[in-house]
Amino acid sequence: MDKGRVLYAAQTDDALNMMRGKIYERRVERTDLAAFEEQYRVISHKLDRSALLHIYADDAPRRVSSATDGNAEDVYFAKLNSLI
Repeated sequence: MDKGRVLYAAQTDDALNMMRGKIYERRVERTDLAAFEEQYRVISHKLDRSALLHIYADDAPRRVSSATDGNAEDVYFAKLNSLI
């Protein structure tokens, strides 16, 4: 949902399967966050001392640490950003 509007309705397994192989994770310094957001489709980040990025890509991006299983939050942010 976004501002009371339903963005996407699907079975949880179907939505997660749609994200399989498309979510990549990378931890970067906070000072590098803006550069990564310009270069990649960063759909979310969690900040502590550094930033843990979730990046949406059809193919493994260069300079990205690892593929990760998508979760419901990834589905939401990908849909919110019109990536799926």
